[in-house]
Order: sequence, then structure tokens, then C-alpha cells
Amino acid sequence: MLSQNFIGPGGAQSIAKVLQNKKYITELSLAMNGIFSEGAVSLGSALKDKKYLEVFNVKKNEIGLQGIKSMEECLNLSRAFKELNLSGNNIGDEGVGIVINALKNKKRQSLHTLSLSNNHITSKGCEMICEFIKKCKVLEELQLSNNEIDNVGADALIKVLTN
Repeated sequence: MLSQNFIGPGGAQSIAKVLQNKKYITELSLAMNGIFSEGAVSLGSALKDKKYLEVFNVKKNEIGLQGIKSMEECLNLSRAFKELNLSGNNIGDEGVGIVINALKNKKRQSLHTLSLSNNHITSKGCEMICEFIKKCKVLEELQLSNNEIDNVGADALIKVLTN
């Protein structure tokens, strides 16, 4: 865990070089480090074959859509996420679609915490999240604060959470 150290993109690139040679990575927390999309691209490349990643926290790194696209292979390959924190990265609805598509295709759902606050998610993204919630019966915590979800999205969430 190296949260809150502002390692920047260069530090993320250095960490990525180390991670490439590791077979079993189960937890990675690099929250609030200013890695931006450049660092996320390096991490995505290093993590693309890490299928045992369970806890992944890159909150408040402003990785953006480019960053989440670079992590798509990692999100798809990891067998069993338990915690995924992508809050504060401005991934938008398109980024949420990438995340949700990766998560909903897992054979065994074990995700109990999904944090997507501060990502400019609208009701469109919220509806994708609702579709995932229907399939993920073990999800205990969902964080969506400070997004752009309107009444349509809120109604969809209420409906899926009360059924």
C-alpha cells in the first residue's frame, strides 16, 4: 500500500516494472497518488495477466477514460475482485461501461465493495450499474456519491435495491 504519497506517473511506472515480474498480486492500493492516465497505462500493462487481484484501489488519481481503458484487460482477467475503488477518476459513463462489462462476466461473483464516487456518472452509467447489481448478489457496499445521477438513475437504483 502506497496511498497518499503523490508518486505521480513516474512512480506508477516504476511500480509497474516491479509488478510485471510478480505472478501473484492480490492487493494493490495506490489511492491519491496523482498517477493520472500516464501512470494508469503503465499499471494496466503490468497488471494485465494478474488473475488473482482481489483488492484494487486507485481512487483519486484522475486516471480518466484513457486510464480505465488501459486497465480493461486486468479488470477482465482478474478472477475474483472483492473490493474495487475507482472513485475520483473521472471515468464517466463510458468508463463505467468498461468496468461493469468486466465485472458482470465473472463466473464467480465475490465483489462486496464497489466505489465509483466522483466520476461524472450520469443515469446512463447508473443503469449499467443496476444491471450488474441484479447479477451480483454479494455486493454489500456501493458508493456513487458526487456524480451526475438524476431522478431516473435514482429510481433505477431504488427499484433494483428493493427487489
